[in-house]
Amino acid sequence: MKIAERRRARTPALAVLAAFGVIAASASSARGTVPGLLGIGPRGVALGGAYVASTDDTYAIFYNPAGLASLTGPTVELGLFTIDPQLDPLKGGVVGEDADGEPIHGDVDPRVEKQVSAVGSIALPMTVLDTKVAGGALFVLPTDHAFTMTSRDAAEPGYTRYRHMLDLMYIYFGFGAELAPWLKAGAGMQMYYTTAGEIVFDLNLDGTPSQGELSLSAPWQFAPTAGVQLGPFLGGLTFGASYRGESRADFEDFHVTPGGSVGAGITYGFVVDIFNVNVFTPQQATLGLAWTPDESWRAELDVTWSNWAAYEDPTLIVRASGGVVIPPLPEVPIPIAETIALPYSTHDTWTPRVGVEYQLGDFTFGDGESVVRALPSLRAGFFWEASPIGDQSGVSNLVDNDRYVWSVGFGVDLPHPFGSDKTFGMNAAFQQSILAERTVRKDAEFADLDRDGTAETRVLGWPGYTSGGELIQFTIGFTLTL
Repeated sequence: MKIAERRRARTPALAVLAAFGVIAASASSARGTVPGLLGIGPRGVALGGAYVASTDDTYAIFYNPAGLASLTGPTVELGLFTIDPQLDPLKGGVVGEDADGEPIHGDVDPRVEKQVSAVGSIALPMTVLDTKVAGGALFVLPTDHAFTMTSRDAAEPGYTRYRHMLDLMYIYFGFGAELAPWLKAGAGMQMYYTTAGEIVFDLNLDGTPSQGELSLSAPWQFAPTAGVQLGPFLGGLTFGASYRGESRADFEDFHVTPGGSVGAGITYGFVVDIFNVNVFTPQQATLGLAWTPDESWRAELDVTWSNWAAYEDPTLIVRASGGVVIPPLPEVPIPIAETIALPYSTHDTWTPRVGVEYQLGDFTFGDGESVVRALPSLRAGFFWEASPIGDQSGVSNLVDNDRYVWSVGFGVDLPHPFGSDKTFGMNAAFQQSILAERTVRKDAEFADLDRDGTAETRVLGWPGYTSGGELIQFTIGFTLTL
């Protein structure tokens, strides 16, 4: 029997072509991104991401660039956040075969490690033609490396959105303007850094490479952002809306073009195109309503639509063609390899979010000229997201779960270290994402993956398995208004 796999080859060159696939796949593990999945910045994280209508700091560059127009002076923010994925092993399914072709049952290690990134932002407000405007940039920098090259197959059980979430370098730019006392608008761009490349080899008929060349580049990927804020209106109500475009890295410029001659005018050649969606963040639109009844309380309710229906299979796709020319006969096509699509489904999600902030009031310490004034705040938030990945009862094993996410945090404004009337702030947040337990039940032990009328491909994960766990995030940041 055969273990479920995406490609099949029919030539002696299979081993070499498979090696090429491994090389290309090493840059091909579609994953989600922390800003898109969990939020960014200690205040926004503490509020459960319910921050579109009320955002008024430099993290508005991410949540809603219109909020930049609320800044009171040049602002710098620096911070650090860590994600600790504590994902359960996938228990109960088939993980392979023994030498006799009998199924081996076991647990699949999620292989997701703790990740750390630094974050920094800077924004500068000014007045242009009697209009208050502000622009800024936000950076997310992995502390270990700028990107990670890994691979996986959708037929192999594994958590699909949480591997290497922080192993990308992100840059966000934003611009906001106060167009009227009740209207702010903004726009920007999100960018991240990923990999691509090309490989060219000559291939002998016995399947051994005679020479070759490999080159990799690291292009930037771009997506637009935009937003508005309306208010405050009577009763302290503020409305907000934001949009972030889809960002994805399509690993599509990777070609294997081996060829050669065996003498007597006989030539052969192969072309293999390799495609993969390396990173994917869906386009999102958020509507928010914030309520500030007095100077102490602020609450916000948001709803986010995410276009996960556009998510594509993260598995490497190979398209191959070839032929041999024996003069004076025309070229004879040679079947080499083909991609076998795995059926699966994804759907859009609607995510409700709620966040509450309470300012405790002024606290003073000391006396005389050594008095220190502090303005502490407490925050809490919650959101729920249904998994966008559909039933995995067939060959595919894109494991994903519904998420229940709660968070708490605090912030404190302290005297400016340079003695001005501006403030120095410290903020921190803790977030726990609970992945609801999900049980997968496979329809059959074998599948007709080749569509030749015979179910001979063993389905990994049969008869079923369970998944779950949690993601723990802690973030801390410091704000300096110049």
